[in-house]
Amino acid sequence: MYKKITEHTLPPENSGEYINQLVKTNPQQAGEIALQLFCTPEHGRVFSSKEELILGKSEQKRFRVNDFEVQSYRWRGAGQKILLLHGWDSNVIRWRPLISLFTSADFDVMAIDAPAHGKSGSHIAHGPMYAKAIGVVSGDFHPDIVIGHSFGGLSSIFYFGQSNQNTPIQKLVLLGTPSKLSTSIVNFHKAKGLNILAQNAMEEVFYDTFNLDYHYFTVANFIKNIKAKGLIIHDENDEVTPFEEAIDNHEAWKFSELFSTKNLGHNLIAGSVFKKVLQFCTDVES
Repeated sequence: MYKKITEHTLPPENSGEYINQLVKTNPQQAGEIALQLFCTPEHGRVFSSKEELILGKSEQKRFRVNDFEVQSYRWRGAGQKILLLHGWDSNVIRWRPLISLFTSADFDVMAIDAPAHGKSGSHIAHGPMYAKAIGVVSGDFHPDIVIGHSFGGLSSIFYFGQSNQNTPIQKLVLLGTPSKLSTSIVNFHKAKGLNILAQNAMEEVFYDTFNLDYHYFTVANFIKNIKAKGLIIHDENDEVTPFEEAIDNHEAWKFSELFSTKNLGHNLIAGSVFKKVLQFCTDVES
């Protein structure tokens, strides 16, 4: 069980420079602010009026997860149950094309807004927190198939790969999903320009919060417990998560198929991707 992240008033700008200065005198607070920033989404909250109309056609329900609530949206069908998990700085709307395809094929579809995204509660989000939300929702919905993009894919593996969880699934699709949390942390360090002292301070606070080194959070450490058939879709030119990480995921997961794309980037919003996912979900021999 993770500890609640200590929240401070965040610097409005030049946060990396602020943390680099603060770590000289107060490394604990510097590490806490760095971790808080890492776990604070910048986008994904606001829906347009058109998007609200789309969501208005769904059956909506809120799930209590610890001290916050997760917003869910369901489009009922007579077929298998599919749970959709979006990535960082996004929300349920990223699934709009797939929701249309799945409902046309009479699947029973549920999508959720991750913690601190869309209409879900909390100001922060992280993998174990998202995994906890996935567990609560899955315990009620009992999905047959789970599809996760990026942060959503990694968090789904953290949950379904826990040896003590009892929500088996038949199929799992990973879109643009990293093989290790450290990729996101290194990208954050670079984006904020954190010096080595600040990086070390953040790592110490991370360990104190989760009682684990962040290098432990890898697909390889969890995927061995997942017996579901898998589809890994990744773009060779992914600018966020290198394609090599998809190869790592595929090699660690003996039940998986790797499908590569070109020039679609990290978001993987394309008809060819949707067609492949639908085929995988409908194919009883997949």
